[in-house]
Amino acid sequence: MLYGHLDEPQSQDIERGTSYLRLRPDRVAMQDATAQMAMLQFISSGLPRVAVPSTIHCDHLIEAQIGGDKDLARAKDINKEVYNFLASAGAKYGVGFWKPGSGIIHQVRIVKFRILKYKLEKNVVKFVFKYQYLNCFQ
Repeated sequence: MLYGHLDEPQSQDIERGTSYLRLRPDRVAMQDATAQMAMLQFISSGLPRVAVPSTIHCDHLIEAQIGGDKDLARAKDINKEVYNFLASAGAKYGVGFWKPGSGIIHQVRIVKFRILKYKLEKNVVKFVFKYQYLNCFQ
């Protein structure tokens, strides 16, 4: 997978565990906790826009404590400055922005869910999932 995205592999001297690779990714997907530093580094590059399709997904700064809606509201309040920065930087440099509550991203492993059964409890539908991790490196 990495070899297929190397920038001019024949000109790179690659030694496992020591070489820095020059890569040409098809796209970049970032999560909110690390996108802050990635965007600051990109801004310091002086480039006007990203070179490949890129997105920021706000899902990692949401802590599960009380329950879905309350946890989301709490994260939006606590991380407001971070989310505002990521949204405005994304808009300026051509990076898509998935706001908090838009869903979960997993860059390395894709999670496939299948509903096995559901039941109604106190007017709330509860689902039982079976999940399977699909390794992208296979």
